[in-house]
Amino acid sequence: MTITFLNCDADAFEISDPDATGNATLGGSLITATPVAIATDPATVVVDEFAHLNLVDDTQGLTQDININLATTTADPSGVLLETESITLTSTPSFFVTPANSILNDDGDALIGGVNECDVEVGDHPYSTVDITISTPGTYTFRVVDTDPVEEDMYFGIDSDFSPVGDNFIALYSSFNPSSVISGVVGCNDDGADAGVGEELWALAKDAAESRNQYDANVHTSTGFILDDQFAWFTATLQPGEYTMVGTLYEEYSESEWLTNLDDAEVTEASLTYEMWGPAGGLKLGHTLADTGVNPAFALWSGLALAGTGVAITVARRRAQRS
Repeated sequence: MTITFLNCDADAFEISDPDATGNATLGGSLITATPVAIATDPATVVVDEFAHLNLVDDTQGLTQDININLATTTADPSGVLLETESITLTSTPSFFVTPANSILNDDGDALIGGVNECDVEVGDHPYSTVDITISTPGTYTFRVVDTDPVEEDMYFGIDSDFSPVGDNFIALYSSFNPSSVISGVVGCNDDGADAGVGEELWALAKDAAESRNQYDANVHTSTGFILDDQFAWFTATLQPGEYTMVGTLYEEYSESEWLTNLDDAEVTEASLTYEMWGPAGGLKLGHTLADTGVNPAFALWSGLALAGTGVAITVARRRAQRS
């Protein structure tokens, strides 16, 4: 990664790498924990893999941290990438209700389908749907890879309430009835780092981040996305049939609260993008089967394929996770 400083007064700014990672150079000279002056205009800093840089102008009392973090690379899910699709939540979305008499976990969250990794707050949830058709039986993976607005943990210094859809939830239904969201669930997930889904992957990423004194742990995909541990991710074994993917949020919102959430982010709608992986040619968007009377069977959770550490760059900050 190359960082170019422009219009800096000669010798006004000093730069250092307090952790002395040995991965950054200024004009070809290694940046260490000892501050060195930025004496030229322009000045170029080159970072290999990661570094934690500190920029200071003592005369003006200015400081700026520049943290270049390294993500952990995950292997692709089984099969091939079949579709990349987005679900949009507008300013006037549909809402479903998770009832208080749902199966609850110890935190009082409703467990969609009774599955521990599928917890959402009891109450109203804005949602949007995408229909899909499975033509080939097999293992399919669904994972959120991006949000708009961006998840706040991806950028240093962004307010923790910036993204209305950062803490998302996705569920796949054999038949979706918004009046009974705990029925017909084929697979679902709230946080990709939940036990039984991505615990090992995120533990690996967090250990690697801690070894580099990074603020946050992130995962990098071969498709070019940086994932947050709150992005939903699940795997299910599916039979041929028609299904409906539902995208929503962990948190419950009234309609007025949802509008306030969008206003705070200065947007009129928000979206989450997810990938669908599985057997080649085994999935299409839309409901495309004739009425054959197929009753899709289901089986929950398969394991995630994991890999070691690879090269990806993100600037990140971790907000406190809920317990």
